[in-house]
Amino acid sequence: MKQKNAFFILAAALFISSQALSAVTLLDQNEWKFLVSGFLETDMTSDSVRSFTEVMGNNPVDRSNTFAGSNGRTQFSVRNSRLAFTVLPPVQDDWKSKGYFEFDFLGYDPAPPTNSEASFATNPTLRMRHGYLNLEKNGWSIFAGQTWSLFGWEPSYVVTTVSVPPAPGIIYQRTPELMVIQKIALSESENLQWGGAIARPSQRDSQTPNLDFGARLTSSRRSSGFASASGDVSNEAMSLALTGTRRDFTTPDSAAVTSAQTHHVGNALAVDFLFPLIASNDGAIENTLTWTGEYSTGDGYGDAFPGWSGNLAALPAAGLGVSNETNLDAGQGGFDASGDFHLVKLQTWNTQLQYHLPSSWHAFVTVGYTELRSNNAKDLSPIVATKTIYDQSHLTFLNIFHDCTKQIRVGLEYAEMSTHYIDDVQPIDHRYQISTFFRF
Repeated sequence: MKQKNAFFILAAALFISSQALSAVTLLDQNEWKFLVSGFLETDMTSDSVRSFTEVMGNNPVDRSNTFAGSNGRTQFSVRNSRLAFTVLPPVQDDWKSKGYFEFDFLGYDPAPPTNSEASFATNPTLRMRHGYLNLEKNGWSIFAGQTWSLFGWEPSYVVTTVSVPPAPGIIYQRTPELMVIQKIALSESENLQWGGAIARPSQRDSQTPNLDFGARLTSSRRSSGFASASGDVSNEAMSLALTGTRRDFTTPDSAAVTSAQTHHVGNALAVDFLFPLIASNDGAIENTLTWTGEYSTGDGYGDAFPGWSGNLAALPAAGLGVSNETNLDAGQGGFDASGDFHLVKLQTWNTQLQYHLPSSWHAFVTVGYTELRSNNAKDLSPIVATKTIYDQSHLTFLNIFHDCTKQIRVGLEYAEMSTHYIDDVQPIDHRYQISTFFRF
């Protein structure tokens, strides 16, 4: 209890006033611009279990009858700090172009115990988040490189938590791809965006790229405040997005040396929305209440949820005469008791309320719930694995963010995460977190 009280006392001491920030221009010469942006983030977390780093993701809570599941962990980290560079060349033939690079320090060194705890925490590994080119002309936008997946229309609907994203059951994927989006003005208030992308195959041995597609409708007739944990507060228009993804997977027909293989096609759909429950008045963000949500369903898209594996082995049981050369990350497919391969079926949903307090408070609050569940994980599990296989994750969270200055933001969070194992055991983690952000 003393530890929990200390976190709240520290939060109160830090809550002392902010406007939106934009990238800093380092160079503006001969119609070329070079901009830098990012933030320095310090995360202080206290968990009731020892299951996580600063990132929960879709990883499981350890069972309470284990050592990790019955003891807590406190961590300090700056690994989610980010640095981004934008290069804007001169406009040519009405084409606007941009090059964008963004990095954080969440790379694996690897993690302890292979690497020392001191090195993991204080010498974090640089990791590329985004690296792409962008071309724009006459309402068309072309992206080539690594950036947000079109599936889920990311990151417009990612829930806002002090904890490093993603939360369980949130579509959260960056991948190398070629994406094209067109924006069409339907009226003075309504706009339609639609597009498609070919992306890196989820399975390295597949010859067919992932196919993503979707459409998004926005209406400025209603708008309200919205911000990510480290981002600028903005007035966001009401919107609705419908997206889909199609993935191709292959498995050898047998363990024998042969060129024959079987194709397994995964499909998924997602619906996302942002709705102002208390809309902005004349563009003011204060006293606005924003409701966001997402629902997805399908199979073979487990890689859209970082950390999710279900603890499913991507290998068949021994002695079945089935090849084990799937070269597939865990959580996307598995083998049943007969040695037949199946894609993992998933359903996810999340919802969030974000309220922006009066402008003099320089603060906003978020509260929400997220869930991920698999309907067939239990069918892809040997009986001996019932204590390790999990098929559901749940998260409830409450956050408050305060901008002390234009550059400095402080966030406080309480979150409760639970994991459901297929033998009906459901352990819970209680997380208390304080984070500071120096934004530029």
